[in-house]
Amino acid sequence: MDALNSEVARVLYEYPFRVAAPNCSTHCNRETHTLRQVGHRDAERSISLKHVQPEKVVGVSAAHPVLDNLKIPKASSSIRYQSLAESKNYLLEKFPEGFYGQRFSSEERDYKVQAHEMAVELLNSKGLQSLLAASEYSEICARALKLVNATNLIFPNEKMALKDGLAEPKAKAMFAKVLDEMLHGQGAINDRFSSFTNVLAEIGADKWTTASYFLFFFKPCL
Repeated sequence: MDALNSEVARVLYEYPFRVAAPNCSTHCNRETHTLRQVGHRDAERSISLKHVQPEKVVGVSAAHPVLDNLKIPKASSSIRYQSLAESKNYLLEKFPEGFYGQRFSSEERDYKVQAHEMAVELLNSKGLQSLLAASEYSEICARALKLVNATNLIFPNEKMALKDGLAEPKAKAMFAKVLDEMLHGQGAINDRFSSFTNVLAEIGADKWTTASYFLFFFKPCL
């Protein structure tokens, strides 16, 4: 589970005990057994009160960066947030055996494992260092694009943007060097990632799916 999903899961778990944030107005609908809040930046959220006993909290204890920054446009005000239990049931309806069942493996896990193995084969430190020493920037870019095309996690138009952005020799050299540095460098990962995204912006391929793709598959446990 990625960091954002982990954070959302934690919020869902804690939410029954965090029903009021500073400067929020809270409205309880006893007929539908739901609670709805409107926050200080028009953030809205609602939860079911069927299985919880809400306790109002204020001040620092009520603040949370995820809950305080929910943005729900009026056109989508019918969106309902699910409890963790409801989310688990939704998952189990499609994958009765859970995360380690055969269906989940075949539909969601196996191809990602294969892409990880491809990433290790194509973008390992020894291989990239050898190619960089020979100024084989085109080969490094070709390997990166091969990995990108191995899954459907990047939208087709974003794949094309990366391919088009790597058309010029200068762009290929920049990308190859910064990709190696991000994956194998010794500096702080935040700095290395920022350098990578800066190059993506320069070549017109700065989408979050592209930016996070290579680290996700090369170092999925990072």
